[in-house]
Amino acid sequence: MPVELARSINAYIRRRACYASAWAGIADSGCSHDMDDGGEHPADPVAREADWSTASQSWDAGELGCGDLVLPLKTRMKAMAPGQRLRLRALDPAAPVDLPAWCRLTGHLLVAAAPPDYLIQRRSGD
Repeated sequence: MPVELARSINAYIRRRACYASAWAGIADSGCSHDMDDGGEHPADPVAREADWSTASQSWDAGELGCGDLVLPLKTRMKAMAPGQRLRLRALDPAAPVDLPAWCRLTGHLLVAAAPPDYLIQRRSGD
C-alpha cells in the first residue's frame, strides 16, 4: 500500500467519532496496550518513550506482511521466558495496526510502538 494512501486512510479513520470514543474508552479502562500508528491521539494510553535497551532479543522482520509475520512472531515469543521483551522491526505499512491487534489477541504487551520499531513483552504463563 503506498504511503500516501495509508496516510489518507488513517486521516479518514481519525476523523470518525467512533475512533475518538474508542481511544477515550481505552484510556478510561487503564489498558496498557498501545494502538499507536505514529500519530497523536487525544487519550494515548501508553507513554511515548520506552527503554528499548530492555529487549532481550531483536528481530528485523523486514517487509513481511501480517500473515507472514505473525506465525514466526508467535514462535519467537513462545521461545522467550515470560516477561522478556522483543524489539521488532516491521516495515509492512499495516504493522502499526496489525501488531497492536495481535498483542491484544494473544495477551502479549505492546510496551512501545515507534513504527517501524515495536517493543513487545511476552505474556506471563505457558
